[in-house]
Amino acid sequence: MIDLIIPLSTLRIDTNGVGHLSSVHLDLSAVAVVLQKVTEEAIRLEIDGAELNTVSVTVDVTGQSGGEADLSFIPRIDRKTRTLVFASGEAKENGRPLLKATMVFRIG
Repeated sequence: MIDLIIPLSTLRIDTNGVGHLSSVHLDLSAVAVVLQKVTEEAIRLEIDGAELNTVSVTVDVTGQSGGEADLSFIPRIDRKTRTLVFASGEAKENGRPLLKATMVFRIG
């Protein structure tokens, strides 16, 4: 059986918008989902409550997970237009790069 539970209740987002999960084991697909969610939260702070819809997400795996670890999720808004937000982010495991993602969202 595949466990699809992602412990978002333990996700902490610091004042810089970086997300942190401590002592968890997630497969790379789940890490990508959490990175997308942290990036969406960073964008929501910029768009004053407007609706946000995912247009595309591209994930590049840059490392391999070593098991149970401290994960950090670093979002970045690259460009914002009236209707679109172009963003990227990086997930790190114990400070080592794990994956990078580029994302496009539609506002409204």
